[in-house]
Amino acid sequence: MDSEHYGELSKEGIPVTTKERIGTDSYKFSRLGLYGLIDAAGNECIPNIYDDIDYIEAIKSYKSQSKDGFFIKFGLINAQYEILCEPIYDYIGDFIDGVAQVRIGHSFGNHADGNIRRGRIDAIGNVLIDNFVEIHPHLFVGSKLDIYALLTVDKQPITDYKYLSIEKLNDEFLLVKGSQSKLFGVLSMDGKVVLEDSYTNICLLDDMILASDENRLYGCYDTSGKLIIRHLYQLFEEIGINRYYVRIDYRHGGIIDCLGNNIIPIEFTSVSKQEDNNIILEKVDCAGNRTYGLFDLDGHKLLDIVYSSIVLLENKFYKCKSYWGMGIFDTKKGFIIPCEYSTLEYKDGVYQASKNNHQGTIDSNGIVLYGEELKISNAIYAKERFGKWVFLSLSNKELSDQIYDSVELLSENLIIVSQKNKYGLLNFSLNVLQPIVFDQIKLVNGIIRALFCDVWYDIMNNGKILPKVTTLPNGYILESERERSIIKSTDGTLINEFDFSRIEKFKYDVAIVTKVILTDKNEYEKFLGLINSTGDLVFSTNYRKIKVLNKKYVAVTKEKDDNYGFFAKYALYDINGNLLVPYICRHIERVQTNIFDISFDIQDSKRYISREYFTSNCSSTRNGCCIIRFDFKKGIPNFLNEKIALDVRELRKGQEYVGKITNCKSYGLFVEIENVGTGLLHISELKKLGQDILNFFEDDIVNVKILDIDIPKNRFTLTLNT
Repeated sequence: MDSEHYGELSKEGIPVTTKERIGTDSYKFSRLGLYGLIDAAGNECIPNIYDDIDYIEAIKSYKSQSKDGFFIKFGLINAQYEILCEPIYDYIGDFIDGVAQVRIGHSFGNHADGNIRRGRIDAIGNVLIDNFVEIHPHLFVGSKLDIYALLTVDKQPITDYKYLSIEKLNDEFLLVKGSQSKLFGVLSMDGKVVLEDSYTNICLLDDMILASDENRLYGCYDTSGKLIIRHLYQLFEEIGINRYYVRIDYRHGGIIDCLGNNIIPIEFTSVSKQEDNNIILEKVDCAGNRTYGLFDLDGHKLLDIVYSSIVLLENKFYKCKSYWGMGIFDTKKGFIIPCEYSTLEYKDGVYQASKNNHQGTIDSNGIVLYGEELKISNAIYAKERFGKWVFLSLSNKELSDQIYDSVELLSENLIIVSQKNKYGLLNFSLNVLQPIVFDQIKLVNGIIRALFCDVWYDIMNNGKILPKVTTLPNGYILESERERSIIKSTDGTLINEFDFSRIEKFKYDVAIVTKVILTDKNEYEKFLGLINSTGDLVFSTNYRKIKVLNKKYVAVTKEKDDNYGFFAKYALYDINGNLLVPYICRHIERVQTNIFDISFDIQDSKRYISREYFTSNCSSTRNGCCIIRFDFKKGIPNFLNEKIALDVRELRKGQEYVGKITNCKSYGLFVEIENVGTGLLHISELKKLGQDILNFFEDDIVNVKILDIDIPKNRFTLTLNT
């Protein structure tokens, strides 16, 4: 016996049947706890298979009940004992006018079912159509138990009842949601399936159907359901006619057309469409740096992806910010304001800008408007813009291509101008009287004075420098200006002309003269020379330092002391300019009259000084140097090695020589130059000149010139002199 069903048993163990009148002439009987129906004649019409049976007076039928786990399901049996519907409903309401509300699913407690379906049935158990709505001319939707189908006007089904919803997309298509898949599909108006209900989202884009699959990736189909753009994109947005912004992940997006062709490569973090239908693109590199560019909808690049920001202004121009500054870009004309301003704001039809801590105004066409002005004459004005001054005519035509940091009237016919903190002089015709090299120019008691490298010069009203006059020991007159000096005899005859501008007092019948050069970095470079008592230039003004030791000897160097405490090396010359000792003297110290201690690097000592002299005369060593004492009154002894190459400090780039090849290597040729030394002619230099190294052999004579000089390593390189 089924353990779930039990009832009263007879003495013989046979289940006892009990019955109860139900309805007009029927009986509900039970056996083993289950109920059935018998007619008035005692015939068993419905077997005992239900948990209970009730009579419905309103329709003269029976409501059957069956347990389904924790719940009871209901069905219908008519008076003729025909099963109208099996127990499938969780609720059957009272029949009113032959119709009852029914429900499938639960809505209470822990057993609540989110898929509750409600509807109506008639007295014979047929499910009635609800929500009958026209969604298109002569086309309707209706539901049975909240499951929808497409219907004709007379409620005949065009499709099966299998959709949770049916909505109109447009005049051609319907959006449906499957009752089983809970996903979306597309039907045509005649009920034919265009897309199966297998998509998480569907919408129309132009003449395409946009759908996302179970991986939430978007693709596109044509109106017949044919795939035209594969499901690759996490984001798919219409951004223009036949233009779509797509993204494959959070860092890679771009623009495609309706066929999936790339219009703008899929490599940008974000895309922003502007009012003028252009696109601002953002790219983020692996370090998190963001850069922006500008494209049109056809994929043409308007601005490179190099800007830190791009913003469309109300006047339809773009403000761009880059490493160099801010500027204004017109998509038709290009940059009307270059990216060189630190601030740039558009207000009341003009741009307020700043550059180099100076404020200014630029009109809508990118023309810089002038600020402060200075009247030079009735025909010339100086006007300022962003801290820079230009000279203009009355019609605002620029009279010079020069731009100045400041302009100042000095006198009735002279103008002071400046650039990079240096000053010069112009006349009212804007001719240069003195170049912009002075540290200061001012008017003192009616005299124009100009400061150049710590020396004040007097300038005449015509703009020329008043020479400084020095009388030489022989009576000649030395007239010095800023860049040149001349020597005249007592009767005014020109004796000589030099490129130095200063002279010190004579000592031992010679005087040190100075040449000053203003470099490209706006810094002074000083070079020294030496003249004798007759005004002859003994040493050219190419030396960094000159020490006059006595009437016979001079120490000179062409090097500068470096920033690490290493001092330049000196060479010794006689007063006539003859080299006695190459550039190996590290320090020269006067001990007594004509007696000097000269220190040498130990390495240079071993190379240049004979071992015999070094051993017998080196008095001491200090800081890596050996010290030898010399009595210049007795002259400089012959302490150098017999064979000594010219020190590379005496060489100059571009000097031409004839040399002999002493060694051939795979990387170049070693060329010996008599009285100079051996330098390397690298194979790369031969290739530059179209020469093959295999065409050169030892002992070949070649024409070369100095290419580069390595003073610390005392070596040089060569190139062919063609």
